[in-house]
Amino acid sequence: MKFRYIFFLLVLGLAFEGRAQLDSVRTLPVPEHSHVLEIDTFPGKNQLQRDFLRLERPQELTGLLNNLTVSPKTFLKSASEYLKLDSIVVSDWQDETQTVENTEKMRFDANADGSEMILRYYSWNTENWRWKTEQANYYFFGTNGRLDSTEYQEYVVGNYKRYIQTQYIYENELLRYTQRRQKIDEIETWEELDRTKYTYDSIGQLTHVYSQKRDPFDDRWATYFYIEYTRDTLGNVVQETGYDYEDYDGISTRKYYLTYDYNDSNRLVIITEFVKGWQEGQFVEDRKQENSYDENGQLKSETYYNWEYDSDGWLEDTRLVYDHTVSGGELQTVVSQDWNGQWLDKRKALYLTNHFYTIDEVLHADFLDAFVPMVVIDSIVCERIEKSILQNNAWTDAGLTAYYFSTDWPTGTNDIETSTVRVYPNPVSDFLNIETGFQDVASCVLYDLAGRVVHQTQITSRLTMDVSRLTSGFYILEVRHDNETVYSGKLIKK
Repeated sequence: MKFRYIFFLLVLGLAFEGRAQLDSVRTLPVPEHSHVLEIDTFPGKNQLQRDFLRLERPQELTGLLNNLTVSPKTFLKSASEYLKLDSIVVSDWQDETQTVENTEKMRFDANADGSEMILRYYSWNTENWRWKTEQANYYFFGTNGRLDSTEYQEYVVGNYKRYIQTQYIYENELLRYTQRRQKIDEIETWEELDRTKYTYDSIGQLTHVYSQKRDPFDDRWATYFYIEYTRDTLGNVVQETGYDYEDYDGISTRKYYLTYDYNDSNRLVIITEFVKGWQEGQFVEDRKQENSYDENGQLKSETYYNWEYDSDGWLEDTRLVYDHTVSGGELQTVVSQDWNGQWLDKRKALYLTNHFYTIDEVLHADFLDAFVPMVVIDSIVCERIEKSILQNNAWTDAGLTAYYFSTDWPTGTNDIETSTVRVYPNPVSDFLNIETGFQDVASCVLYDLAGRVVHQTQITSRLTMDVSRLTSGFYILEVRHDNETVYSGKLIKK
């Protein structure tokens, strides 16, 4: 079974650099180094700030954008023929309070033709138990379906403020430049930040990535760092080397390198990071990741090691263990473990689905597939991730990541988008109870499936709505507060 991750627990940025063997016993660690191989084994961790467009991951970025076109077919059908991802809500275990609390939320919107996509981000305010608006990312697509630009905005004093824009420039269907600029005042004055240049071989494989800044004296782009990729005959990256670069002198200084090893089935099995040692020109092993696979070629484990300088050998650190057994609505289980003479369970994430929706059923699937932290397992969309931590030899609830779709809204009294709104009973015959955590006024609107308003009223903390005269069927209930939709769900009238 093929497992395809849209949101991955660990993003493998292909960039490392080699080092030679140590001469003898070392008493000092390597100099301070910003690692490329980041060790993050928190299963189910759902950072809503998607990292795909970070320039320091050029192998992923070019692989994504060179193959991405937001297809017009995505927008031809009526929206009612698709599932619409409305929001992702995350709750996590808090060590300070020893409880599970809401932490962050993302809402997704798009214009009519799909040429503009918006991801809005919120954090949970524990003082007033409300979502706090934080920022928004805008994505603009051209008529050919290519990503033209992005814009990052921060929410300040009731309004979104434009902050950073990034342009994506293509040549011969390949990403050639990404160029960023930053707004520096309130009158649309923009300052160029940096540029990244990408070069390819004759068959379109990435060979070099150049990080550049504007030279104010010569009015040109000057390179200060670059990455070089070496590939095998199958096109796999087997080494990635990073260099500091003195543009005026044309001098390159190797900073790090990574090596990549593959098994007979051409699956990545080992990534090794080499960093500078104390001696001039010396590079030494520092971090390593080993992947293992089951007989079906599915990822079985990811194990991370640190180099132990006293013993001159690899020391186990952490690992992720995957269980791909599908049972009912369970799609996958991932357990993280720490090494302490033996592997000890630490955290667990259970990936679940209620309806076995496929990614092709989701509106704007091309965009969501690329930019939103969703998980798709064998084409099935994960609808929630249940997280646990091991305490006193027992698994304890450590939070939830929930994906809310417009045609998959809660029908039970406990399934709600946020802890501030409760709607019950559902299904309902006569009287519907709505409870919010707000002390001031919110609006409550009931729509039929054609989008017509069938009932509208205001609510403070509690409302009982008479729906006895409504025709039996499905309705959409929406609660809005401070010009934000805080609840939107399907209501069933008996």
